[in-house]
Amino acid sequence: MIKNVNDISPFLEILKTKTLRKDGLTKKILYPFVRKFLPLSLHASDFDEVYEFGLNLNLYIEQGNRVKLTPKGSSVVDMKHSGIDLTPEQKKYIVDNCIFENIKFQNITRFLKNFVFEKKTESYVISTKKTKIFENEINLLYKFGIIKRTGSFWVIESDYLDYVEQIKEGVPKPMTQKQLEAILAEQKRIGDLAEEFTVEYEKKRLRKKKLNSESKKVQKISTKYVNKGYDVESFSKKGKEANLFIEVKGRKWDLTSFIISINEIKTAKRLGEKYAIYFWNNVGSKNPPKEPLKIINDPFRKLSFDECKNCLNFLVEI
Repeated sequence: MIKNVNDISPFLEILKTKTLRKDGLTKKILYPFVRKFLPLSLHASDFDEVYEFGLNLNLYIEQGNRVKLTPKGSSVVDMKHSGIDLTPEQKKYIVDNCIFENIKFQNITRFLKNFVFEKKTESYVISTKKTKIFENEINLLYKFGIIKRTGSFWVIESDYLDYVEQIKEGVPKPMTQKQLEAILAEQKRIGDLAEEFTVEYEKKRLRKKKLNSESKKVQKISTKYVNKGYDVESFSKKGKEANLFIEVKGRKWDLTSFIISINEIKTAKRLGEKYAIYFWNNVGSKNPPKEPLKIINDPFRKLSFDECKNCLNFLVEI
């Protein structure tokens, strides 16, 4: 177990910077660069532990004798603002995307299943007397801010109550109106950003094709009509009226899945080649993408949907 989870930060910063100039670094070359960031706290033995920890998190990978950042590693670096320590946002991203559901950290899930819901505190708790065999898991969870100690109990922090609830397969914990509104507000913010990116992308694309008149007509219509089955009206060719109808999907970080509604599927079927899905991820990054990760033209024909009479939404994996 690494002594300080913040030690992973310089690994990522260096790999991000050096990879811009060359095709990754070797582990041997990486060490002296990291020492410049942490000359006092990181010794050779610690370096190996932190290095393996980053590999297990899938923040970087080994390709031959080279070490390269993964998309997840890049996302963590892109959230960085100042200082060496990981920010709370970075820690939460690592927990959600690199620890939970990661088979290399399956003991975390086994441990969390032992927590019980306490009505008094409205949280999941476990007595410290029952946790001796999970010492490593406790250290990791505590360092990443997933649990805190209150008296003789370990308590799940509020941001992770939903995850514990899911893995325990129990009755859903009540959600307050304020919590729901916060989730919906963040989802709307990311969706709005992705739609704005799409409008700018389309205007630029059309100008490059010398369709200046059409570029001026690109518009976001989702704020006016919520049931059209698409968000942006654009052009695939010269014309007076819009002839490309775009449904925009956005993810905050580097996830590659999205939800499509039955209304959007029906609209895609009706519009055929005039309909497209623009998928953006890493929308929440401080260096957001300049173009969609994926453009799916005529998605009704290209994507497969299982027959389901009562389904309102489908999950699509890129």
